[in-house]
Amino acid sequence: MNISSFFEAHRNPLIRVMEWIEKRQKSKARGVPERLIAAYGKGMAAILPVLFFMEELINKLYLRVHGKKDFCPAGNRKKEVSVVILNWNGREMLSQCLTRLESALRNTTGEHEVIVVDNGSTDGSVEMLKKEFPRVIRVELKKNMGFSKGNNKGIKAANKDLIMLLNNDILLSEETFSLLLHHFDDNKVFAVAPKVVLEDGSLNEGHSWGDFREGIMRFYNERQSPGFEVVKKPSLTLYPIGACAIMDRKLYLDMGGLDPMFSPFYWEDDDLGYRAFKRGYKVMYDPRVAVIHKNAASSNKLPRAYTTAIKEKNMLLFLWKNLTYRPYLKEYLGSIPRRVSLAVERGNYLQIASYLVAFLQIFEVLRRRIRESPWIRLSDKEALFLTRKERREERTHGHKPHILIVTPFTPFPLNNGGAMRIYNLTSSLKDRYDFSLVSFIESRAQFDYIDELKKVFKNVHLVERKPTPDEGILRSEIPDTFTHYISYSMRETIEDILRKDGIDIVQVEFPWMAYYGRLVNNHPAVFVEHDVGAMFYGKGFAKSDKGLERYLSPLKAINYEKNHIYSYDKVISVTDEDRQYLDVLFPDISVTSVEQGVDTDAFPYQYSNSNEKNLVYLGHYKHYPNEDAVVHFVENILPLIKAKHGDVKFYIVGSHPTRRINRLRVREDIVITGSVADVNSYLAKGTVFVAPVRLGRGLKGKLLEAMAVGIPVVASPVAAAGIHAENGKEIFIASAPDEFASKVSALFMDKMLREKISLNARRLIEEKFDWKVLAGKMTDVYSGLL
Repeated sequence: MNISSFFEAHRNPLIRVMEWIEKRQKSKARGVPERLIAAYGKGMAAILPVLFFMEELINKLYLRVHGKKDFCPAGNRKKEVSVVILNWNGREMLSQCLTRLESALRNTTGEHEVIVVDNGSTDGSVEMLKKEFPRVIRVELKKNMGFSKGNNKGIKAANKDLIMLLNNDILLSEETFSLLLHHFDDNKVFAVAPKVVLEDGSLNEGHSWGDFREGIMRFYNERQSPGFEVVKKPSLTLYPIGACAIMDRKLYLDMGGLDPMFSPFYWEDDDLGYRAFKRGYKVMYDPRVAVIHKNAASSNKLPRAYTTAIKEKNMLLFLWKNLTYRPYLKEYLGSIPRRVSLAVERGNYLQIASYLVAFLQIFEVLRRRIRESPWIRLSDKEALFLTRKERREERTHGHKPHILIVTPFTPFPLNNGGAMRIYNLTSSLKDRYDFSLVSFIESRAQFDYIDELKKVFKNVHLVERKPTPDEGILRSEIPDTFTHYISYSMRETIEDILRKDGIDIVQVEFPWMAYYGRLVNNHPAVFVEHDVGAMFYGKGFAKSDKGLERYLSPLKAINYEKNHIYSYDKVISVTDEDRQYLDVLFPDISVTSVEQGVDTDAFPYQYSNSNEKNLVYLGHYKHYPNEDAVVHFVENILPLIKAKHGDVKFYIVGSHPTRRINRLRVREDIVITGSVADVNSYLAKGTVFVAPVRLGRGLKGKLLEAMAVGIPVVASPVAAAGIHAENGKEIFIASAPDEFASKVSALFMDKMLREKISLNARRLIEEKFDWKVLAGKMTDVYSGLL
């Protein structure tokens, strides 16, 4: 006898065991049996993550050998149905069911057949069929084989392209087939189910959807609340109720049908429909058709403790088998020890026993996960989102999609490249989308920016940055800079916004905010990599790192991003080079390049091409690569330029000049402006814009602004990355200090050269880097997610 067979018979030792555990539970016994159950439960909770880790490794090898399977739409299929009815001691209900079924089939064109699988009845059901319904095909089983195996026996006897699974206590309406069969004109449809009502007309089964909360995937049905019944037209649903559903027979058999692992009942229809959904097939719910459920299921004839334990066991098997989205699985497995401990604390030993009974089938589960993996086209997150999207569209028809932007600083004032990117892209898209903002602020004085922010953002939530540790993350595991942005207040704010269910997409900006992707379980999530964190650590970004920490920081950054980046459905890089780095580091994520841009209206062409020898650099100097670039230029490049051109003036423009930069104020050839209201006036002073950036990655917005106004640019390869400007045509690129100084000198001495570089650079900006152009790329990203 295999494990599944152990659950088949309705009178088996498991019933007596569960009744005994429930009896002790009610008496609040705390003896040796309870201590053993608790100990086994905690041991199981510790072993499960190890088993699933091994399964992940084997799964990757299996996929490498077998590859991903292509989606196979249904072939041509006749709209003729084999109706399969499972019966166990339900003679009276079966007679009513067949009478209504015959009436519904008479109104349906085509040749159909009815198959009754008798699950070892002893109430004369078979004799009644022979006498009253002689045309019905009978499959007589010697014993009760449960829901899955019983139905599968009937489906093997079916001859039609479509099958209907029908409970013996369901009464069909006249229009059932005429409406439901139309769905199979679409070759992506696997199954369709009607609305199921009770005899008093109240809802019994409606539209189903799901989400992932508090470490567990949850399925919902409209029956749970009258207020939830919002779907009024045919819609995608997570699963077709097994009590009444029409399915494609070939696809059913290709997927293995109802899984006998769930014997004797509960969750097998959820499993079948959900697997089909994740394979890319449509599972439809049609509320235009209502059937009556007399609600006298066979399982109601069994002891409550047994049915409760089976329901709990099969729910666990469903999760273990189907939860394949790794961020969900990781969080779920991490929650099991807490759930077991809570059950022990409450004395709910029946629940722990259900875990242990399910654990008997763990190797069946793992085999099925591996075999199913080549067919999966949708992640759990995508599947759950699609069914919730159906409900949201019913409630908010015609609404603009709503996007939540999560940032480490406010996108206004426009005093750094990140702020300008966020502000300008949202400004360009606000007529098509609603945007809400949640951002850290350094002080309450920044609340003064709310009015300006509300010109772009529908809602603005500002959180004072007060770092608080997360129990799940050791400080030593992540770069020190990143710990400054882990905040309980920020987490609480984001969770509160998402609970209100008005958000369609969550977009998180910058590597040090990646942590918050773990909160976005039920919405499409976008992560914008302004700087590839692991890369800029690798190039010495963390100036404070000394000794061993200098080498550990890049590894910490990579590990930090690996732990969080898989929470996102789409990653945006700001250069194609960054996209290639991310593809190597994290090959399973989806990365799209949307470059940094510039507002060509705010930065009009204005190059005067004077003979003054003014150099300009623009930046936000709390960002260490900017400080390093300025100090490097002053110490190593500027002296070489001044040796040829003595009357040079260097403008250091931008906010938060650091102590190292402020020390340069004593020099007459250097002007440090600090934060300025309008950088255009300083760009207009420039003869050449210099960008000797040595650290970091990502496209530099400062270069785009300089090129937009027409000031010729000399940049390092790091600074010029992602612009794809041609060296000598639209920009000058130089590495070594003497080479850099030589390029600046060449521009100082050749007015015609400056003119050529200036005009070519402006043309490049208008064609490729205008925010309006880039907004179109972001629209494509959002549309793909929605």
